[in-house]
Amino acid sequence: MLLKIFHQTERPYDSSVRASAAEILLTTNTSEVTVRNIMLAAIGDQTQHELCTFILRKLVDLAKYNPELR
Repeated sequence: MLLKIFHQTERPYDSSVRASAAEILLTTNTSEVTVRNIMLAAIGDQTQHELCTFILRKLVDLAKYNPELR
């Protein structure tokens, strides 16, 4: 369900809801594919710059403490 919210597959969501969904997905034990898809979506979405910056910053911060994420 969180992936559907982040990727807005069923309907558009506010950026704060999408940010929360991404943060939960990134801080739980998600697969490498999910993390990669979130990263690619953040890089590719040029319409919501603040959300993309937040997600990419979160990935960098998590990578500092999680060697598997690097």
